[in-house]
Amino acid sequence: MMDNFAELFFELPSALVNSNFMMNYNLIEKDLLDCVCKFLEPFEEVIVNLSEEQRVSYSDTRFNGALMIMDNFAELFFELPSALVNSNFMMNYNLIKKDLLDCACKFFEPFEEVIVNLSEEQRPTLHKVIPLRQTLINSCVAEANDSNGIIQLKVFLARRLNNAWPITDEHRLATILHPKFKKFECSPNEKEKSINVLKSQFQKHQTIISPFCTNSLVSKHVVVQSSSSNTTSKSNNLSSQYFDSKVKVVDERLNPLQEIDDYLNFKFDESDYIYDNSGDIDILLFWKKQQHLFPILSSLAKVIFAIPASNSIIERLFSSSKNVVTEKRTRLGASKINELLFLQKNLNTLKELINNNNRKRTLSMSSTTTASSDESSYTTAKQQRLDTDESFNNFDNMEVFLD
Repeated sequence: MMDNFAELFFELPSALVNSNFMMNYNLIEKDLLDCVCKFLEPFEEVIVNLSEEQRVSYSDTRFNGALMIMDNFAELFFELPSALVNSNFMMNYNLIKKDLLDCACKFFEPFEEVIVNLSEEQRPTLHKVIPLRQTLINSCVAEANDSNGIIQLKVFLARRLNNAWPITDEHRLATILHPKFKKFECSPNEKEKSINVLKSQFQKHQTIISPFCTNSLVSKHVVVQSSSSNTTSKSNNLSSQYFDSKVKVVDERLNPLQEIDDYLNFKFDESDYIYDNSGDIDILLFWKKQQHLFPILSSLAKVIFAIPASNSIIERLFSSSKNVVTEKRTRLGASKINELLFLQKNLNTLKELINNNNRKRTLSMSSTTTASSDESSYTTAKQQRLDTDESFNNFDNMEVFLD
């Protein structure tokens, strides 16, 4: 595909009527594109002629497939000559330097990890873009023991990361709304821009939710102090919301952006965080707990963290839609397709919810059932089992229907 792109490079402008595409097109350096195609030629020739069993045909994220192929290529490097019966391919194989290949695979390891992290679809990922992007840029700094080939690769990728991966306001908002990234220690030059964007979006969001917000903290000035400071006692009805920090409510708020200042100066305790399986904090649960202290920021966070960091989720959805809209199901309406895809993506979650509801109902009914009526208890338990079995049968039938 890259070869075709290079071959048709000068014919593309006539087909790119959209100015956005033309802007991306103008960022591409033709000489550098030709060099990359030339560099990849030996790899392409060898991989194409491997047997089907020796190829990697699946990638978890779809976007890191090339990296997986390169890793497997390096792992099977010394076994490949037996599969390359054509002398022309052996000539291409002999052009590949194993040491350079190993260094390239080692260098690309963080790239593969970043792709996997940003392709996550079960939890928010937008706040990871700025830190991970900066991590990759830092990894592209040339070191003293780097070979000439790796140095060229690092220079090229560093330039591409800066030019082709721009930071947007959504990235800045997601980062500053993450309590562990709000100081921007990973990328200090983005801090001031992020604060300005947050203030702008805060004022827009404030006009939307303020008329409907009855929380007294919206109209009061909240002074946040550490637990070691000598302050007045906490309000009884809000004490559960402030954890180990003390909050003093004073006169009417004079600064309309005081909530932002309070958040940026607030020193959260580890008890405020709940960590997920990836080692990151559960950011949605965090803001749910903080919504009484920072109501407008909490509302803004719900909107921002719903934005995915990459389009891999959309690509997976397109792949799933091909399995739903088949040759025998071409008359499905848009609403029906949306419902089927929703069920397919959330079937396991729905099963868990049904299971939890049945468990709660069982506990509730067992607590109200009298111990003196054995027959009644037996009938109740039997009915509960029938309800549970019916619920799971319905989901099993739904699963078969989706397949």
